[in-house]
Amino acid sequence: MVRAAAGLLFFLFCVTAAVQAAEPFQDCPDCPVMVPLTPAPFLMGYDHGKSAERPARMVTLARPFAIARTEATYDQWNACVADGACTPPRHDRGWGGGKRPVIYIDFRQVEDYLAWLSAKTGRAYRLPSEEEWEFAAHGGLNGPERPRLDGMDRANCNDCVEAWAHKTFPVASLEPNGYGLYDMLGNVMEWTSSCWVEDYQSDREADCTRRVRRGGSWYFNRYVSTPTYRYGALTDRVSYDVGFRVAVDLP
Repeated sequence: MVRAAAGLLFFLFCVTAAVQAAEPFQDCPDCPVMVPLTPAPFLMGYDHGKSAERPARMVTLARPFAIARTEATYDQWNACVADGACTPPRHDRGWGGGKRPVIYIDFRQVEDYLAWLSAKTGRAYRLPSEEEWEFAAHGGLNGPERPRLDGMDRANCNDCVEAWAHKTFPVASLEPNGYGLYDMLGNVMEWTSSCWVEDYQSDREADCTRRVRRGGSWYFNRYVSTPTYRYGALTDRVSYDVGFRVAVDLP
């Protein structure tokens, strides 16, 4: 009876999390391509992971949203710089800009970019919440077992890809997830809008001097490059393996 119930729960988790993404859209030539997603119940977190990932619980997002198909690139950031709304990137470590994810960007600089993008398009662009981010990162595959990378060449992370070279890849170099989203895991860790809490216990107070980063990066191994792994960082911190992707509400 218990095994049957567990099997049914696993089936329901997977079915309810499976969402068909609508057609992507792009508001301007320099804007990110956005993938619309419709909310469905999903299992957020992992009971056997780090304390920050616990406890796992069912979550349903409040409304449809769209999330960028890729991490924000140097090309996209430099369009904001050209309009005088963003500061130039600190540097690219000699890896090259272009289609690589922009790095060394702190939370305030991301807010500048979001304000520019919103003014340019008439939409209220923002960072995804960590709930939205995790929903998107699962790509429609979600259950009680901790999601993990199986095999090589699934993400740009340490010991995850044959061509790993201790640096970022241009975005969309590897296969997308089930929602057509690239590099949700690996490449660069991504800022979210969510204030940091130590775990998912209801009595924990959020610390908004820190924001949640998600997704692992080229620097970390596959244990960090999962949909459930969480990390809190001060908003003024920058790194060679941290970037972001944008989101927007849908009607």
